[in-house]
Amino acid sequence: PALLQQAGARVTADQYVALFRQLIEHLDDEAIGFLSRPLKRGSFALMARSALGATTLEVAQRRVASAFRLLQDDVLLEPLRDGGLAGLALRLTDPATPRQVFLHELLLRIFWRLLAWLAGGQLPVARFDFAFESPAYAAGYGKVFPAELRFGQPQSALWFDAALLQQPVRRDETALRAFMAAT
Repeated sequence: PALLQQAGARVTADQYVALFRQLIEHLDDEAIGFLSRPLKRGSFALMARSALGATTLEVAQRRVASAFRLLQDDVLLEPLRDGGLAGLALRLTDPATPRQVFLHELLLRIFWRLLAWLAGGQLPVARFDFAFESPAYAAGYGKVFPAELRFGQPQSALWFDAALLQQPVRRDETALRAFMAAT
């Protein structure tokens, strides 16, 4: 408890993962209470499974966005294009919903990791946009969001080279089981 009073105190990655897993198990909610209805355990695997067999990362990204929309009502995943960049944005369906910083951070990391895994393990991000002002702890973002950071944007999004959308999906059911076991 004393660490909570120290501004620079941090948990380890292993502690964070263990806490997150406990919360998911206890709540039976992979969004740990941040959405209006729970994402039951297995939702993430279902979204990942929906993208298996996609011919390209672009098709996989659309499938993941569609599956996510079926599972909850609060956030839309929107594929984006801007010149040589492609992206995936989060759009809250109710503009009156308060912007929950952690939810944006969590979903950007989850969907970046999923897209990177589908692309074979790498998806270098050119930029992260955040639909909130820079938080007091933004100096620590570099480890979690290793790219240019833009705060105060209309929507949260991750951006990458649009040419990567044409990469084939390099994963199958066996790889998915191993990925989920490691997640």
